[in-house]
Amino acid sequence: MFPVKLSWSLFRWSPSRPLAAPLALLALVLFLLPAGCASVSRLRSVVGPEREQARQVLRRMLARQADCAAGVDAQATVALHSFLRTVTLSGYMQAMAPASVRFVGLGPLDQAVVLFATDGQEFRLVLVPEATGYEGQVSGATFASYAPLGLRPESLYYWLVGAIEPGDLGLAEVRAAEDGKGYWFDLRRGHDPVTHRLLLDALTGRVAAHLLLDDEDGVLVAARYEGLPDGPCCLPTGLVMEAPAQGVTMTFSFADCAADRKFTAADFQLIVPSVYRKVSLP
Repeated sequence: MFPVKLSWSLFRWSPSRPLAAPLALLALVLFLLPAGCASVSRLRSVVGPEREQARQVLRRMLARQADCAAGVDAQATVALHSFLRTVTLSGYMQAMAPASVRFVGLGPLDQAVVLFATDGQEFRLVLVPEATGYEGQVSGATFASYAPLGLRPESLYYWLVGAIEPGDLGLAEVRAAEDGKGYWFDLRRGHDPVTHRLLLDALTGRVAAHLLLDDEDGVLVAARYEGLPDGPCCLPTGLVMEAPAQGVTMTFSFADCAADRKFTAADFQLIVPSVYRKVSLP
């Protein structure tokens, strides 16, 4: 049912590259984003009555986000594009706010070949053909080496569903989109040096793009959401993410999304079979 195109040499362990297996799949299963939106600062600032109109669009997005259930699942195809190769894996993904994500990649006979799960604190990766399980902390060196700079693992769910992590957000700037159909909002959280730049559709209030910028307006992470989701709280039909510093782009395609799932923490715990080799990552 699900096509799988991957080279298992990507995931084989060797002493000369001890992090090759987890880094390739970890990046594949987790992160993706687009570029090309950093010129927003040249757009027209919104002031006066139009600014209040734009703020209503933002409020509508935040209100809809608050009304959504905390769990979603969907069929998923994930593709990792780097300078060297493209790897595609299909299966299904489950996510629960604020940071729990589980992805199961399926083989030609619908058997699980790759399993990944994180709760925003720890992660575990199981490669069935290699009979190996990897585990580590998202705060550790391995995860940090391949996660996009500035992206908080604790907010992963919100990136996937086209939302923003709740909290003390301040509105710094509003600009009109170039096509006149939406607004760019610059949002900052307390003393956090990064800026969240959201492009919202003026009619639907949906997030069309989400940029994470450093204190010099450089793009750390860029996400573009394509197609309308199956329901008001579902995953988008398409998501493109880019981490420019790592030179990696990931694309997600979602289908048959269900946004009413009642997950628990146990649903995102992977059990590594006792006969598998277990590797703890720094």
